[in-house]
Amino acid sequence: MKSNSKLTFFAILVVSIILNLSTVKAQNVYIRTNKAEIEIGEEFSLIIDLSNTAVSAFDFNIFFDTEILEYKTGPENTNVVGNHIVFVWHDTEGGNSPKDGELAKFRFKAKENGVANFVISGEFYNEAQEIIQADFKGTQVQIGNEENLSTKIIEEQGTDTQTNNAKLQSLRLDKEGLV
Repeated sequence: MKSNSKLTFFAILVVSIILNLSTVKAQNVYIRTNKAEIEIGEEFSLIIDLSNTAVSAFDFNIFFDTEILEYKTGPENTNVVGNHIVFVWHDTEGGNSPKDGELAKFRFKAKENGVANFVISGEFYNEAQEIIQADFKGTQVQIGNEENLSTKIIEEQGTDTQTNNAKLQSLRLDKEGLV
């Protein structure tokens, strides 16, 4: 019985060492834009950039607000699903032509005033098929000016400033459900 538990412990130790060796130290994945402030109807580029390392394969998702942005174009292996972009790429030469620096460029068009936040998540692999640990750095773009944003917020809130507008006639706490 002791021999079995020692063997199991040794097997778990070997597997955990192998898994730790198959990951590469953390790299930053940046989202950057060619413009920090834009106007409604204007187009801008969103660039995905990996710092200081080469990748042979990756897949990632970029999340964005579809109410204030319209996706225009991107690389060939791009699929837009709801509020996010799915992008997959691999080196067709088996790791001999890895990418480094700028990985992809996407075009968007501003539809409404607001702040557009971009978030990225995904997996990146080097030429030895090891996972590159990635620290994801999102970004945001200001659409329109701040005066228009505050006006929009006031319009969304409405003009009813009464604190007592529920018109509640009775509240029963002793019975489940609504009557």
